[in-house]
Formats: sequence, structure tokens, C-alpha cells
Amino acid sequence: MYDFSLGTKEQVFSNEIEFLIAVKRMLPRYLNSIPDNEFTAICMLADEQGRLAEIKNAVFIETGVGASTIALYWYACKYEIDLYSWDISSAKAAVIRQVLSEALGQYCGLPQERWKYISWDSTSPYLGIQALKDSGFTCYLSFHDSDHTWVNIEKELQGLAPMLVKNSVVALDDANLHWTSVNMGLVNTFRKKLGWPIIDVDGEMQEFKGEIHWKLVKQFLENRFKKIEGIEDYFKRNFQNDPYFVYFNTEFIEKVSLGTEQTEQLQHRFDAFRIIDLD
Repeated sequence: MYDFSLGTKEQVFSNEIEFLIAVKRMLPRYLNSIPDNEFTAICMLADEQGRLAEIKNAVFIETGVGASTIALYWYACKYEIDLYSWDISSAKAAVIRQVLSEALGQYCGLPQERWKYISWDSTSPYLGIQALKDSGFTCYLSFHDSDHTWVNIEKELQGLAPMLVKNSVVALDDANLHWTSVNMGLVNTFRKKLGWPIIDVDGEMQEFKGEIHWKLVKQFLENRFKKIEGIEDYFKRNFQNDPYFVYFNTEFIEKVSLGTEQTEQLQHRFDAFRIIDLD
């Protein structure tokens, strides 16, 4: 089903991102939830970070399986790095595993060689991100796209921080959201499908809305490390021309009305930060 014919090996390796975007666009919608230019930004960061990762136990980390897994897996294989992915949906992971095998396998080998999928809570002290540090791993790139609440993101960062080194990059999707402990955008999406009343978050439950996430991540990293810098990534330079927002415009407008997307600071929908100096 996913063994696409998208050119010769020479053509694929000379136009890696073009090939990977073609694979991304053939995914089911529920797995293809990030804009093409965000996907490109992830590819470019993964390529750059892979070249920097000279330590034997270097890894890439992501929370939330989907289109990003294709990008991260490709460059993990290119630089012989393991990719660790957390997602509680084994059904999503099964489809992605099929894509990695059939669409990328002839170039990267079988996914079990580099892809370590964990069907568990990414913040678990026993099977989450923080458990990796016990094995001496160093993370050169992390991408956070799981439960879009600050409570969850902060726990992931707390587990990740001990594995970060100079030049490591921390990136996240939907960084312009502002949910604190409950993703009320998703809550209202399901309530609407069930025919239940929508919860007025601005009026009734303002405690679920806090500071925008990219600012909180920046503050967390600044408090933890001596020097960091925001990355002027490909998405920020090109988000206004992304075909995603045209192709899925009707859905995007509906998601904005429910709170699972935001038009506010859309250039920060994807954000990334580099560790310049540890202490």
C-alpha cells in the first residue's frame, strides 16, 4: 500500500526532502497533521543535528507519532542514530511502521533497526523520556507533539534536560497553544461530536488557559541552561505560503473555533531552541 514508486535511488537521495514530503502527503489525514513547511523545518533540523551527533549514544526523541516520525527516522538512519518515539496509540504506530517499512525500507532498512517505539506515557519515570538517561543517552534533537498542555510539556522537558548537550535542539508543534493542565480544545471537539454543550473556556474555566507554550519552553530552557537561542527555522520564514492552510482551510477554521488550533502567533506554531552553553 505504501511502496510508492517516487524515483530512482539517485533521485531520492539527491532530493531527500522532496521525496519525504511526497510520502507525507500520501498518509491518512490523522497522521498528516503538520504543515509541509513545518515538516521541512524538521527535516532540515534533523539533518543538521545528525551531522553534529558524534557521540556514540546520541539519540533523537519525539512524543507523538505521525508525519514527523518519517522525517526523524530518515535522518536517524542517515546518521546511524536511534529514534525513540512515544505515543499511546499503537494503532497509529502500526500504520507508521508500515510506511517506514514499505516507503523508506529500501533506503533505510527495516524500522526495528533504528526506530524504538514506546506505547506508554512519555512522562513516566519508568518508561518515559527520563528513563533514557539511565542508559547514558545524549539527545541532539527532541520534538514534542503529544498532549498540548504545559503540565505535560514541562514534565517531558524535565525528563529530557539531563540528556541535552551543547548544540542540542528542542522543538515542539502547536507551540502557539496555551492550555495549562487540560487541552480544552480537544475536550470541546469531542463534546461537539457528542452533541454536548461547548464549554466556554474564556468565561467559565479560565484556569485552563495560561501563557503561550513557546514562551514557557523558552523560559524553562533559559532557567536551566546558561545560554540558548531561538532558531529562525524554515517554517517561520515560509508559513504564510504553506499549502496546508489552504488545502485544509475549512477544517482549520473549525479547529480554531474549538481551540485545537490558534491563529495567534501562527509563526510560532512550530518552534525550536538551541542549547548554546550548558552552564
